[in-house]
Amino acid sequence: MKISAIISEFNPLHNGHKRLIDFAKANSQAVVCVLSGNFVQRGMPALANKWQRAKYAILAGADLVVELPTIFATASAKDFAFGGIKTALMSGANNVVFGSVSGDVERLKSCAEAIINSNEKIREKVRLGNVSYPMAVSLALPQFQDLLSQGNDTLAIEYILAGKSLDANLTFETLKRDYDDKNFCTASNLREWAKEGKIAREFLPNFEQSFDVEVESKYKNFAKIFLATQTKEEIEKTLGVVEGLENVLVKAWQSKDFDDFMSKCKSKRYTQAKLQRIVLANVLGITKTDMQQAKVLDMPLKILAVKKDKAELMLSLVKEQEGADLFSKIDDRANKVYFALAGGDKPTKLQKV
Repeated sequence: MKISAIISEFNPLHNGHKRLIDFAKANSQAVVCVLSGNFVQRGMPALANKWQRAKYAILAGADLVVELPTIFATASAKDFAFGGIKTALMSGANNVVFGSVSGDVERLKSCAEAIINSNEKIREKVRLGNVSYPMAVSLALPQFQDLLSQGNDTLAIEYILAGKSLDANLTFETLKRDYDDKNFCTASNLREWAKEGKIAREFLPNFEQSFDVEVESKYKNFAKIFLATQTKEEIEKTLGVVEGLENVLVKAWQSKDFDDFMSKCKSKRYTQAKLQRIVLANVLGITKTDMQQAKVLDMPLKILAVKKDKAELMLSLVKEQEGADLFSKIDDRANKVYFALAGGDKPTKLQKV
């Protein structure tokens, strides 16, 4: 039985995501979405909580939605991909489907192989050139510059690399993104429009979705205050903090607001998205040691939603299971912070949609 996994955030779920789910369904017997929790990879809270977005995924055609643990969902692309692929394997998937700009799986695989073969060269560029890891990869492999300059292709390459590191028996399929189709736009555009009071429903599937357009600004206010309560030593232990970055963060405490704080801290090496992930890791108490342990500890598998008429089949293939306490500790903290800001609560029983 071919089970395809889509590693996703659906923040929000738009027509492009629906197209990807339809593509996976056309080539599989079942589709599992591995979904980020209440906080996403750009280091911000999602527009809707994870149970709402899981429900939307089922309405869009998925058969099962499982949660990507927070520690991976809010991490760098490499760790996000590692957690996503590991969760996909635990959910019984034997195929991974993703969107890409190139639409060329074989070339993405070739790039992944080239990264493995050039690993020492890349690390040397990071060490000597004061550049980020993604920039070092791009400099080391100019023949793949077109792939490495596109976020979707870069993440796709990380999925392939994660599969190799886990020695996974997986196949990969990609759907080329169609930027000329006027029925589609990016999730970032939809979020920005929503903040301005415009819900662009022409770019969304034909079912109702709820957006909390204020949760991000509430989080920013909270995070700025929270960070100011932390000592330099506590910040230094935070996942992502290296080479004295804690000093930069401490100096920027007096910024007038979160965005001003970001502008004072970001640089060529520390992009705003990376800094946002670091701040969130501090808020959630995620340390460098936590990530090291998370990669080797038993992971949980949490089911967020299942398609009603496929529930018996899907639940026979995959069962919810506990993992190490580390994961539940971080997930629980993320839930508490999110619901303190956004309100609401989790369902009292498994969602069958």
